Amino acid sequence: SAGRLATGYASLKLLQALTMSLAAVPISFYGRRFMRPGYAIVAGALALASPLTLYSGFLMTEVLIYPLGAFALLAIARAVETATLRDQVIAFGAIGLTILTRVQSVVLVAVFATAIVVDWLLSRERRTLRPFWPVWSVLVAAGISVAAAPGLFGAYEETLRGHYPLGPAASLIGEHFSYLALSTAVAPVVALALLLIAV
Repeated sequence: SAGRLATGYASLKLLQALTMSLAAVPISFYGRRFMRPGYAIVAGALALASPLTLYSGFLMTEVLIYPLGAFALLAIARAVETATLRDQVIAFGAIGLTILTRVQSVVLVAVFATAIVVDWLLSRERRTLRPFWPVWSVLVAAGISVAAAPGLFGAYEETLRGHYPLGPAASLIGEHFSYLALSTAVAPVVALALLLIAV
């Protein structure tokens, strides 16, 4: 709002590109726990090879949800790993920030619960699920709120009511899976190949 509109918009696009690139930070730091530092940096760089980064030129919430979502997913991974109350609170704080940015991020609560169950099923030592009582409590509360007042989710109210015909819904699911394959497999591999050719 200070100065000319064109100048403000150009500055905002630069700020948005910077904001979106912050997704590489939590990925690189978390990756250092499992791989050498050089590979962790490559992992962070590959996160920036996603087609989602094209949104940085538009005034959209995707710009902010990308780094927040990366941080939330890594916070969930840490909470599942440690099962401490502190890490669960941090994960829920990160999830809360993503929900404030985009309402459909509420799905991260279900992702959190699913990650706990999958980790429990795959672990050699079947530890108790009791330390994750905050997750189960939030999941039950979220389920009750969706059933009682789907209007809480604004434009996504109709989605929660389930008024989609089967054919178009299946088509939409297929399109989303193809986009998932493009953004997580095809685009990063092509980006890596181009980087290697350039090197």
